[in-house]
Amino acid sequence: MVALAQSLPEQAFRPLVRLPRYEIAAEPRTKRERVKEGIVRAKGYQNKKLVGESVAESTYRPHKRERDHRLVVLRKNISVQKGDTALIDEVRYFFYITNLRPQHVSRRSDGGAGQPALRPEKRHRATEERGECDAHAGGRSDEQLGL
Repeated sequence: MVALAQSLPEQAFRPLVRLPRYEIAAEPRTKRERVKEGIVRAKGYQNKKLVGESVAESTYRPHKRERDHRLVVLRKNISVQKGDTALIDEVRYFFYITNLRPQHVSRRSDGGAGQPALRPEKRHRATEERGECDAHAGGRSDEQLGL
């Protein structure tokens, strides 16, 4: 799939504009100074910094399938630095086979696995109803397991 993304023309990629997660109702606060990045740079550790993101759309037909699917390619340009010296520029690709538009795909990719946050008791009740076991092997206590 990386070869497919690299074969796309440069004109197919456009800068990704991420939608805000929420609208700030009050006056925005001032941000603190970023101390960690200065320490990493001063000690000469390797630092990876996101330079930019771009997105492209293409079609993709998985093996033995009859129809094409929308393939959204997210390309991240990452600068690898050591101290104040830039070592290399790295390009990473992320692929989404979906029927969503690119801006919605990037929104979903920020949120983790896409599962709504459940309260712990509801989550355990849902797994028990499906017959799955959690970390305590079917709901048994540590004493019953001999731990």
